[in-house]
Amino acid sequence: MKTETSVLALARDMGSANVIGPIVQELRNRGFKVVLFAEEDGKGIDKFRQAGIDFSPLLAGSSLEDMVHTYNPEVVITGLSSPRHLESDLDREARKRGIPVVNVEDYWGVHARCVAPPDLVITIDKTSAVLVHQAYPKARLCIAGLAGILPVIPRPEVVEKFDQLRRNSGAKIVVFTDGDIMCKPGLRLLCECIRLTKMPVRLVPNFHPKYVNAPMPGYAGTWGERWEEVLQPLRDIGGVCDIACTGDEAAMLADATVSSFSTLLFRAANMGKHAVTVWTEAAAAHVGRVANLKEAPLMMKGGFPVIREPVPLDDILASTPPRLNINPFDAAVAADAVQKFL
Repeated sequence: MKTETSVLALARDMGSANVIGPIVQELRNRGFKVVLFAEEDGKGIDKFRQAGIDFSPLLAGSSLEDMVHTYNPEVVITGLSSPRHLESDLDREARKRGIPVVNVEDYWGVHARCVAPPDLVITIDKTSAVLVHQAYPKARLCIAGLAGILPVIPRPEVVEKFDQLRRNSGAKIVVFTDGDIMCKPGLRLLCECIRLTKMPVRLVPNFHPKYVNAPMPGYAGTWGERWEEVLQPLRDIGGVCDIACTGDEAAMLADATVSSFSTLLFRAANMGKHAVTVWTEAAAAHVGRVANLKEAPLMMKGGFPVIREPVPLDDILASTPPRLNINPFDAAVAADAVQKFL
């Protein structure tokens, strides 16, 4: 039985959920019937649950043809997750039926994961809009800001742990936030830099939650266990401190955030904290593969430190960090653009 639906939305991972969720809420508040799904093996489910957003889990292998036939939406909204499975299938099915497709970017360059020319791309800023236009010159564009810097209030107990670490050690706190294949070489490079640094530094690892407990291909353990092997020499001399916190909390409370590609670099830069890109061959290959970019997004902005080889961090940590002004994601702006199809 068909049911008339204004919008059918689907997200897989956290980044996609961060943008899809607020759009869905905004459209529902405006009176539109929006059906939201999340792939059962992705991290988007956790985000929707935390935010209290009504959704249904979508099982791997589900028939998108049947789903589109059942709900008969006026428009389809999908995220651009990595990896991208059912989101891509939904795009193809909507395109086949002549239903407008809206892709939502949660980071620069992820439009490279689109499987068909979208009708609308909701993107971040002018830099990302130029990249999207080059790839899809006929698509409509909507600049709606970066979800990764939406306001977050760190938990008091986490604030106290960071404050206590500073009091007890007198050290600068550096958080490392990478994941995936570029994490190990980037972490190794950062550890070498810390060992060369004269001022006291404590490293707080905050690996990407999608990878840290996942089995690592070609290795007997998890990604996180492999990364711990790199950390161990620095841990042995007291240079590592574990603090249970979210990546957002870590980027807000540390003195510096270091990563090759993480959204958390932008939260740090937007707050006037040190945001340092660690750039290895593995990072360059990864960014080129998943986002078709030659540089990491923060490198494209210019003016922020980039580490390519072992160097002391003293000059960076002693300096006044540059601040990046970028707008947080505005779901109302994004919903306005989607509503033009309704």
